[in-house]
Amino acid sequence: MNLHPQRAFTLVELMITLALLAILASVAVPAFAELIARNRQLALQHEVLNALNFARAYAARNNTRVNFCASSNGTTCQNDWSTGWIIRLEADGRLLRQGQPGQGNFLAWEGGIARSITFHGNGTSNNGSFYQCHAQQMTWLILISRQGRARIGNTSDQQTRSHYCS
Repeated sequence: MNLHPQRAFTLVELMITLALLAILASVAVPAFAELIARNRQLALQHEVLNALNFARAYAARNNTRVNFCASSNGTTCQNDWSTGWIIRLEADGRLLRQGQPGQGNFLAWEGGIARSITFHGNGTSNNGSFYQCHAQQMTWLILISRQGRARIGNTSDQQTRSHYCS
């Protein structure tokens, strides 16, 4: 008679394994949440940069004025960039594009007295900057020059404008 002894985990071994898994999960979950938040921030940065480049290129290609402004309803310009934005022709208000920053994303514009950006037929615009803050720290910055060119701000640019997030 060939008997095979049964093999199994003891209750103590299972409890130790579960405790180790719980410790690992408590370390990994916050790091994963921070990674997701950072990816959302970068996605918004790229979306805004692409929208700016589209508006400038459309204005220059068609020799017309294009407005890029905050809008929550997709038709009128407002002040809160965190609710969304529109790109439209200045002449007749025809909508070219619309965007939203995504839930939980804060987006702000600093452009002096100008509430929006107007790209002219030669590609120039009013200057200013888009930025995003998280925990009173600037996570990213996009600078727009008078020539209408948009670029991602470097660390020095962010430090110069860090008071935007206080």
